Amino acid sequence: MTTPQTDFLSEIQTDRPIPLGKLAYFRERFRDRLYELVLSEFLKRERTGELTKAEVARRIGRKPEQITRWLGAPGNWTLETVSDLLLAIGKAELNFKLAPLLGRCSANFHGAEWLYLPPVATSTTRLIDPIGKTPETSGSADQEQAIEVVA
Repeated sequence: MTTPQTDFLSEIQTDRPIPLGKLAYFRERFRDRLYELVLSEFLKRERTGELTKAEVARRIGRKPEQITRWLGAPGNWTLETVSDLLLAIGKAELNFKLAPLLGRCSANFHGAEWLYLPPVATSTTRLIDPIGKTPETSGSADQEQAIEVVA
């Protein structure tokens, strides 16, 4: 059974207090999207040999194990952490724009975008895409991004 978008957002569209469950849902969704953005930017550069975690750590004065922890899971990053990572990884910052919730939410039926980065071949391995999807087939390439990296 699917819930129409308007039913899910009805409590948010009123002037009444937003239920804690909805607040938690959107907090996690935002945290996951931000993590996905930073991680995918790092993985693009790592796969092309442009960047390593050690280089990111050196550039922002942190230990490599801290960068590994930050990129390992969507934790409670501060705004300073996000800014530092984006500057070190992509020499970029976020370009924000607001997107209305109603009419914009879509089913979350595909995984994180970084899962669909094309695999990199080395001299001893052949190209294998373990999940069988690429940016061209994942359906995420033509969707509007609410947060984008500006180089």
